[in-house]
Amino acid sequence: MVYLDNNASMVPYGEVLEALNENIKNSFNAGSVHTMGRNSRAKIEKARLKIADMMGCNAEDVLFTSGATESNNIAIMGGGETIALVGALEHPSVLNVHPNTHIIPVDRNGIVDLEFIENFLKDKKAGDVLVSVMYASHETGTLQPIKAVAKICAKYMQRFHVDAVQGAGKRKIDFISSGANSMSITAHKIGGVQGVGALIYNRALNLNPLMRGGGQEKQMRPGTVNVAGCVSFGVACDICVETMDEKTEKLDYLRDYMESEITARCPRVEIVAKDVDRLTGTSRIIMPNVNSEKQVMFMDLKGICVASGSACSSGVVKESGALRAMGYDKSCIGSSIRIGMSFATNKDEIDEFIKIYCDMYDKMAK
Repeated sequence: MVYLDNNASMVPYGEVLEALNENIKNSFNAGSVHTMGRNSRAKIEKARLKIADMMGCNAEDVLFTSGATESNNIAIMGGGETIALVGALEHPSVLNVHPNTHIIPVDRNGIVDLEFIENFLKDKKAGDVLVSVMYASHETGTLQPIKAVAKICAKYMQRFHVDAVQGAGKRKIDFISSGANSMSITAHKIGGVQGVGALIYNRALNLNPLMRGGGQEKQMRPGTVNVAGCVSFGVACDICVETMDEKTEKLDYLRDYMESEITARCPRVEIVAKDVDRLTGTSRIIMPNVNSEKQVMFMDLKGICVASGSACSSGVVKESGALRAMGYDKSCIGSSIRIGMSFATNKDEIDEFIKIYCDMYDKMAK
């Protein structure tokens, strides 16, 4: 089986699984004052430092959560703003959270309209708007001009959140210099395990917790802390920091090679956002007039795991909302698949994908 759906969930590193298993056997309640509790607390704090190192922030800025959805919810609803202004390509955990959400349009490449943001904010009262723009699109790989958005938000004194889930561990991110007020990340997108994430934010924001009932995580996230998850998250961050340059070079080569081979053999195919800076190892490919679901099923039957869009809770194939926002017509919106590579992806697997994709093109494209 060739797994190319790493934007949904990445294959965990072996070292991460080892750390998880070891700490499941030796995890105790980090809130306890006895020796075993203090040892667990020390493990959590060590992991917090590793995350801070990867994200270019202070350790005290790292709040552990159950994942990016919870992190995004805290960031969006925790400040009490009356309006949310979010990018059109955002994940549902950003798009569908605030009751008064407005959408930032994007261009054909999926890049947010900076002029629209400025015009929207210029007549708003300071502190009324929460702006949220992702670092990199989970559907197309498009990288957003985060620092430019941050500058506009600072000009009009509005809070700025970044869903950095897809970019973390793949691109060097420096939270402090980015200008963002908060960022969300999650372990299973960087070679960690599911069920643990973090919100990076400046504690001076005084965000309000969404849940009550405990004093854990400085009273921001009540509930017993997932020691094993946090430790394994820290291990994944360490590996990402150490191997980022090597992996970026490898995955950029594999993506460019794959796209070049497919477009040469399949002339009617289109690569989305091909000419702008994209996330390493991510590609969205349109095969006009061939249903996305048919493509996903064809590939699956041949032992290739790909996706049509972001993973959804119902487990069904859904059309890409990203392409609709980017101005593609209906024939393209329902005719694309997403390829997401990881550190484990190799050239033989990409060659197998190319062979099967071109076979599918020959059989289905009209």
